[in-house]
Formats: sequence, C-alpha cells, structure tokens
Amino acid sequence: PSQRNHATLQAMRNSFAEETGSSSGQAAWDEASEAAAAVQPIIVALDVDEVLVSYMEGFVNFLARERPEGPLDTQSVFREAHDPTSPWRHEFATKGGLDNLDAVPGAVAALNRL
Repeated sequence: PSQRNHATLQAMRNSFAEETGSSSGQAAWDEASEAAAAVQPIIVALDVDEVLVSYMEGFVNFLARERPEGPLDTQSVFREAHDPTSPWRHEFATKGGLDNLDAVPGAVAALNRL
C-alpha cells in the first residue's frame, strides 16, 4: 500500500485499539476484519495478461500458426494484440486461444494464497 494508505490503516488500528481497550489492537483488528469480510465479500481485481498468464507468448504462437507470412516482431504483435478492432485478436479469443494460455510461473501459488 502507499504510505498514505498505510498511515490511514495504522490510524484506524490505533483508534480501534483505543476503543476496544486492546494494547496492540492487532488481534481485535484482525477479528473485526474477518467478521466484516464474512458479512461483505472481498472483491479482488487481478491483471491477467503477463501477470497470471502468458498472453503475448500465446498470441505470438497463434499468429505464427495462423498467419505465418505476417509480421511477428514485438511491436507489430503488441499492437495487434491490444487493438480491440483487430480481426486476429477476435479470432484468437473466440477460437480458444485464451483457454490455452500458459500460467506465469508462481501465478497458481499466488492465487491459492488469495
């Protein structure tokens, strides 16, 4: 977290400790946080491409297989992969390309920790 967010969290913990009479407040804070999470689900947003899965590698392999005569340099592939109007991007997504992407090393373990 940013320093501002960290300071805000610390102030909330200190305030909580004062209200509950706990010397450290950490155990009470953890208990209250867990109770709040049980009532209200935690929403986590995750970046997928190149964080959880190797999107660019999968897209390059797709283009090499389906469009071998086309440019495969990094800049051309990146532009094609991120252009929402690209017919190649659309075909990759609708023909199972997204279903067959390799996981980034450590991604599965990180998701399991969440």
